[in-house]
Amino acid sequence: MEETEVVVVGSGPTGLLLATELALAGVDVVVLDKLPERRVQAKALNLQPRTAEVLDLRGLLDDARQRAIATVTEGHFARLPVPLSYDGWPARRPYQVGIPQARVEELLEERLAGHGIRVRYGHELVGLVQDDTGVTVTVRDPNGHEQPLRAAYLAGCDGGRSTVRKLLGVPFPGTDARAYGVVADVVLGQTSQAVPTRWTSTAKRFAHTAPAGQVAALIPLDEPGHYQLFTVGPDIRPESREAPVSKAELETALRESYGEDAEIAEVRQATRFTDASRQVEQYRVGRVLLAGDAAHIHLLAGAQGMNLGIQDAMNLGWKLAAEVLGRAPAGLLDSAGQLPRRAASGGRGSAGEHPGTGAVHVREGRPRGGRPARAVHQAPGTARSQPLPRGQDLRPRHPVSDGRRRRRVAP
Repeated sequence: MEETEVVVVGSGPTGLLLATELALAGVDVVVLDKLPERRVQAKALNLQPRTAEVLDLRGLLDDARQRAIATVTEGHFARLPVPLSYDGWPARRPYQVGIPQARVEELLEERLAGHGIRVRYGHELVGLVQDDTGVTVTVRDPNGHEQPLRAAYLAGCDGGRSTVRKLLGVPFPGTDARAYGVVADVVLGQTSQAVPTRWTSTAKRFAHTAPAGQVAALIPLDEPGHYQLFTVGPDIRPESREAPVSKAELETALRESYGEDAEIAEVRQATRFTDASRQVEQYRVGRVLLAGDAAHIHLLAGAQGMNLGIQDAMNLGWKLAAEVLGRAPAGLLDSAGQLPRRAASGGRGSAGEHPGTGAVHVREGRPRGGRPARAVHQAPGTARSQPLPRGQDLRPRHPVSDGRRRRRVAP
């Protein structure tokens, strides 16, 4: 049976950053994703100020900004007409980074590959059994073959419809949907005077002529005519959440909010969503942990899922690494869900900003298993913690692989 120290299920921003944090600390990790390859759709579009600081701690922010489509200096709160300016905030990065989620995932996956770990795409988790010393999962590969994989811990970062959460039987209480919406990547063949050409303020991107009870926004992306169209309201309820989104439906929403002259030439991707809000009551069940949308869902406005998931991963990463490496005090890993629960509870109520997670310092330590081991500990501060020194290369010197480096599972 193949063995590793941690299995991460899901290769969205949460799973990728968590795996990177574990690898940085010297923990063996395998990342599984049932998708055949990484999606390229924009999905979430912005890193909130605290999340930008989190990436800056790992030397990732400059690269993210190079791949960004905008620097957004104003947000909003509950779509009130007064923009929420970041000027004067006690933050090192008082702005949002406008960057499609696909590019954030690309960035994180490149960093993970720098640690010698490749995501195992097309590998689906279909079963799990845990005991006092570890977790045995059943993985179905792209050829349909099922194989066991043993780990000391399992992290479920596999989204709002999490297989890990369902296999655990963990309740997912919350509120049912009251509003329904569509988010789509579209190319406009014709615009109107109401269609924006720049994105510097999220509040100003909301259409002022949307039908009563509805919210619409149009965000310019990185090529002429390419936009993300967002519309939500109580009267957009489809017969089924799985019902395909038609070009006619999107064009109607566009023209209602941005004028009859606006026209869609191409629909590249479209997804339905709701404002359902749910959160698990426990982030840890034995040796299985939940993070990101697997643990909490909310209205996608403000990229809450991506931002909270990244902060979940930063909070969980150093604690899980310390536990695996035998350096964690009693109760440390249990605390991993406490701060995310407070942050996610706030996220379920509005599209505002959220508290950050504890920062992490990593330093070179005693060689372990032929690779550089690293001592992991919580920094004394949070937002004002010192970032890692610029230019310091913390990557292990071993070839890129799919994570099949073997190590005995912790007893």
